[in-house]
Amino acid sequence: MINRKKYNFVEIEDKEEREKLIEATKLVFIAVTDTENEAFFEEFKPLPKRKAYIEIFSGKLKYYIGRFGAYQAGYIRCSMGTIEADSAGYVTEKIIELFNPKFLVMPGIAFGINEKKQKIGDVLVSEKISPYDPERIGEDDSIIRSDPFRAGTTLKSRFKNVMDWNHHLGKGKYSDIHFGNLLSGNKLVDNLEYRKFLAKKFEKPIGGEMEGIGLSVKCSENGVEFIVVKGICDWADGKKHKEWQPKAAKAAVSLCSHIFNKRTAFEGYGLNKLTKDEIEEQIQLDEVNGERGSPLWTLNCLRSDVLSKLLKDLEKFEKYGFNETCCQAVKSDLQSLKESSNKLDADTFSGKSLYDELTRFYATYSEWNDISGPDVYAISARKKKIEKLKSIREKISERIRSNGFPLTRNLDANLAGDMIQAQIELTDKFPDVFSNTLEALSRYQRKISSKRVN
Repeated sequence: MINRKKYNFVEIEDKEEREKLIEATKLVFIAVTDTENEAFFEEFKPLPKRKAYIEIFSGKLKYYIGRFGAYQAGYIRCSMGTIEADSAGYVTEKIIELFNPKFLVMPGIAFGINEKKQKIGDVLVSEKISPYDPERIGEDDSIIRSDPFRAGTTLKSRFKNVMDWNHHLGKGKYSDIHFGNLLSGNKLVDNLEYRKFLAKKFEKPIGGEMEGIGLSVKCSENGVEFIVVKGICDWADGKKHKEWQPKAAKAAVSLCSHIFNKRTAFEGYGLNKLTKDEIEEQIQLDEVNGERGSPLWTLNCLRSDVLSKLLKDLEKFEKYGFNETCCQAVKSDLQSLKESSNKLDADTFSGKSLYDELTRFYATYSEWNDISGPDVYAISARKKKIEKLKSIREKISERIRSNGFPLTRNLDANLAGDMIQAQIELTDKFPDVFSNTLEALSRYQRKISSKRVN
């Protein structure tokens, strides 16, 4: 699924505008898994001057239009393999009907076939796609009966002649590119003996996957250039490691991004190339502004320091809880935090979820203070509530950390300031009770003052 916690999407209701956007989209990408999707969206951006990706609904399918590298591009996901109703073949056919594209590209993950010459994170680029499913089974042997499908001449040339791409895999290792015969079929290959069988049956295979065959068949039938670009995530040997998949997907998308950031590479092919000024303007818009004094920085101070110290203050009162006056002040503080988070723009994906988590924080605090008495059972129950509050605070932190981009766009400075002000009002009333919180707020105010002086 598309991760709506991190990205904005918008429909175009005006039919004429929608049709113009479709007509101008001659480069389309297809991905399959969640991992591939996440990797692709790290490079796929909204079109310049738009704050959101464009959603296009057509028949049973939904597409996205944005910018990839220097060009306007479309994107869609398909199902794994070739059998499902929305598999690569069906989706490719519909893409061609809707966009009439010049190029179709499938970045993603695949299995490698030679551990001695390849490594996890290397990228396989299809010069041709060979289907490994269709075969005739004889008494002593089996014969692969389908001919391979050759990748687009222009795309193959652009990828094969890359000389200046460097993708760091960590620990001093960099991705290498392997061009050649990429195997594709509906069978999930995760057996070493079957992989060895395929390696013998085909001429110099570089690896395999499950969706390229559907793409290649439909593109070949309709005269559309295609290429499959996939990072090695395993060896099809029964030892799959999901933690390697993001590394492989990012490598494949990185290579595609390198190719499509070349501004003169596809002149004369009808791709909608965006100007340098348009892209630069969008990059500035997309940058996460977390510098000292910014709204996002203020919110980070709140989640990392102020809320942590508030919990530390609660721990000091584990034996008895707060009196009614103090309890109501804390509730008022937390209620103000909730209301502030609920004012976030509806398109800020962290907005609703942040509100939900603060609501849980408020409710759990109330449960903490409702536990009465100094006996061992009451103290134990309050300790458990403190642990739950810590867990919720971690989730609040994760919401904020993972949504820097939409928060930068939609978090107003006054709104972030209101969240801090609620804490200041609490510590003004009860400085001795909330001494740790007061310390955190003093630290925040010193940093703000230092920023202003500088």
